[in-house]
Amino acid sequence: MSDRYNGWTNYATWRINLEMVEADGYFPTLEDWHPTSTVDDLTYDLAQVIRENCTDILREEHGEGLTLDYALAFIDDVNWREIASHIVEDWLNEK
Repeated sequence: MSDRYNGWTNYATWRINLEMVEADGYFPTLEDWHPTSTVDDLTYDLAQVIRENCTDILREEHGEGLTLDYALAFIDDVNWREIASHIVEDWLNEK
């Protein structure tokens, strides 16, 4: 049995990508990054931006309390770099 879920590292990564990243579609574009950024740097930086955006969305929607605590615990399992890597690959394939 594989630990992967629908091709992603785990359920949390798949679900957050599906529900918050793809559905929301709010993340920077390739043009927003410094042209000399390496793919590794770009992927790392994008992963941080996506994580911050998702955390901010959860805080706005759920305020304080148990629901927010559970949501934040859930996103601790997300492989942010994997999500960012897929986005960067798409960007590079569009060039």
